[in-house]
Order: sequence, then structure tokens, then C-alpha cells
Amino acid sequence: ELMQQALASQGLEPWLSLSRQNELYAAYRAFEHALIPVDTFARTSGAVTCAWRIAWIRKLLAERIRSQRIELVISLMPHVWLPFVAPVFRKVHARYAAVVHDASPHPGDATGRFMPLWDLDMRNASSIITLSGVVKQQLATKRHARGLPVTSLFHPFVGHGPISPGTNPSAASAGVEEPWRLLFLGRLLRYKGLPLFVQVVEMLRRRGWPVEIEVMGQGDLAGLEARLAALGAKVVNRWLTDDEMAAALARCHVLLLTHTSASQSGLVAAAHGARVPVVVTPVGGLPEQIMHGRLGVEAGGVDAQSIADAVERLMTEPGLYACVQRGIAAAEDGKSMARFVRDCVNAAGFSAHGPMMHGLALESAGHEHSPVVNPSADLLRTEPGRHLSSS
Repeated sequence: ELMQQALASQGLEPWLSLSRQNELYAAYRAFEHALIPVDTFARTSGAVTCAWRIAWIRKLLAERIRSQRIELVISLMPHVWLPFVAPVFRKVHARYAAVVHDASPHPGDATGRFMPLWDLDMRNASSIITLSGVVKQQLATKRHARGLPVTSLFHPFVGHGPISPGTNPSAASAGVEEPWRLLFLGRLLRYKGLPLFVQVVEMLRRRGWPVEIEVMGQGDLAGLEARLAALGAKVVNRWLTDDEMAAALARCHVLLLTHTSASQSGLVAAAHGARVPVVVTPVGGLPEQIMHGRLGVEAGGVDAQSIADAVERLMTEPGLYACVQRGIAAAEDGKSMARFVRDCVNAAGFSAHGPMMHGLALESAGHEHSPVVNPSADLLRTEPGRHLSSS
């Protein structure tokens, strides 16, 4: 979606460098005319056994940056090889901006062990972009980020599959023609709070709300199978396709995030892309992402009672659900992928409204559960003789 918007943006001519081992590589073939494929690795062990490819990637990107006269590289996702690839950008006189998603690891997320490498990559950057103000504040304590300009942007709304925005059920029928449907979506990692989600639903049932629930995502169910079965939950415990995520969002009334830790959430962005209201816990950048109540409801605490109260408020307060949906619709332009592309380029020190820009972008694996596997890159060029790149 980002590449589509970059291609459609006036004044930009983007390039994308993508790993052939990326699980979503086939989906990028539509951009073949602007694609620079590289080989990385398909298994975690390949980070070491295939490290000989780093020199080849450095050479390839350096040659392309020189030939296209790229001036800016933007890394969209972290990758374990980036600290070793990125130094070449400075050698060929290209500015490097890093998009930093997290400043600290989250409980239960194994990728946190790579945080020191991602921190190390910041020393190669000339500027840093974050997706929330919380991460920007946390970066102030990072040694490698000191002295660098840090710009806090936003997580753009994203769509999954063919479902059109606004096709989720109407709140008008919920509780009358049908029960409210709550969705737990995404990787089942400890910090996502599945046990807390189950407690919330059990509490709502005790209060007399016949809510229906779906739990969809890959990971450990934490021994909750029996309790989920007792609640009549629909459970899909595996990796989901984009179409399955879209369909799940289209079926639900509320996306419920019971996170105990967060920076920002792609799930909130996906829900907003489908105009589905969300209930979030008051952790990390989640309150900021729902614009402090305009695009969802924030629980008063990270406990079952506070979260259940927030869900109940969304279900019972007259006009609140429709008001949140209107807020999401009103925010779409300001949080669109097109706006994000322009703001990224501007934050890196270039104007997305100036002369023609050609660029290269590098990005990690397309799937949330394997963020260390496959890098890609985007390059942007400003005019004959001036180019920008995002990696």
C-alpha cells in the first residue's frame, strides 16, 4: 500500500528493494519496473550462515544509488543486517533516515533480543522517524539517538484485503438484532494480554452482556482453551492472510486491545482502515493513536474491570459508537498512507512537493511474526542529479 501511494504521489518516482525470501514477495511483482530484489535468508539461522550476502547487498545498493543518484534512504522496518548494510549509504553520499517502531522490547516478544542491533543502526542515520510520541520520548535515553533530529509521525491507516471501509456491522443492530461481537486479533504474545481479554469477556457475561468473541492469530493460547470454549469463542490459532484479517474486522463491532505494553499498534491502524471502533488500554502510544478518545475508547486502567467498563460504555452511551466511527472517517485523510509518504520524505529533510524525486526503499519481512527475516528498500530521486532513497 505504501509503494502504491509513493508511485501515485506527484513528484515521486520510488524504487523498492525487497528480499526474494520475503513471505509477501509475490505481491510486489506488480512493482517489477521499480523493484530491486536482493537475497537474504528464510530461516533465523540464516542471519549468520548467509551473512556473506551482506557484502553483495552493500555493493548492489551502492551501485544503484550511484547510478540513480539517490540522495535519501529511509528504512521502513528494522532488520538484523541493517547496521552492517547502512554504512554504505554515507559512503555514496546518501542521507539515511531510520523509522524506529520500538524503543524498548515488549514482554514475550522474542524479537526484543535484536534490539541492541537495531539501536546500533541508529548511529548510521542522519535522522529518525517514529510512529508515536511515546517512542520519541523513549529515544531520548538511547545513546545512539542523541544529537539526531527525531520526528514523531503517526501509524497510517491500513487496509487488508478486498473489504471496503465501513462494512463492519452497525451498532444500531447490536444488542437488539444481534449480540455485540468483540475481536482479539494478531500474534498471541504475552504483552498482547489474551488472559486479560478472557477475563474482560467473562466479566461482561456476568454483567448480562451476551457478547460474542473471536480470537484470531498465531501463538500460544496460554492454557486458555477451556475458558475460550466455555465462552463459545471462535478461535483461529494460526497465521492469517490479509483477506482473513479484513473479513474478521468486517464481522466485528469492536476491536479490543488488552495490551500490557505497547509502542503503537498496526492492529489499531487496520481497524481504523475498516472504520471499526477500538477499545485500548492506557499503555504506550495507544491512547495517542486513538487521539485520546476521538477514534476509540481508552480504559481507565490495565485491569479487567476498567477494560470491561470501557467496552460497556461504548455499547451503552447514546451516540458514542457512531461518534467514534465519524471521528475515524474524519481522520482518514490526515492519517492516510499518502500523507505518511509525504511526511516521511519531509521529515528526512526533503520536500515531497518539490522537483521529481527518485528513491529506493528497504523493508523487513511482510509478516508480523518474522520481523527479522527479509529486508527491502525504497529509493526516491528528486530531479536529474538529485535522488532520495528509503530503506
